[in-house]
Amino acid sequence: MAPRDGGVNLPRERRARLLGTVARVGEVARGSEVERERLAQGRAAFNRGAYFLAHELWEDAWRALEGSDRLDERLFMQGLIQLAAGLHHLQEQRPGPAATLLRKGLDKLSRGAGALPVALDLTGLTRDVARLLTELASGATPPVPPLAL
Repeated sequence: MAPRDGGVNLPRERRARLLGTVARVGEVARGSEVERERLAQGRAAFNRGAYFLAHELWEDAWRALEGSDRLDERLFMQGLIQLAAGLHHLQEQRPGPAATLLRKGLDKLSRGAGALPVALDLTGLTRDVARLLTELASGATPPVPPLAL
């Protein structure tokens, strides 16, 4: 099996250092520069097909929102995390978990739409993920096409 996203099995702090950030989990403050950087790094990883890494970066920011009043933003981020994890499962030839996470992710994105303080064009992404779900429902395990946010 090929290595996944350049060291995703490393401890969080080591992975963060490798990504060029010294932030630790839990240090992401409301609207902070660190939070925006995590979101941007996750988006860049997603756009290059490093879905597991995108999932991990976004999950760090999502966890930092726990207990906050930013529920829509947290829901939207969870949707992004689930899409990235679903696409990773698809890359690893695990269609069942992929379909489950892709469905859950699309649902959460639709319920938390517009919550993030960054502009994302989700039209193409949701269309492509819906197409993947249709293929998965037919019993196929489609290759993951290039997707972008």
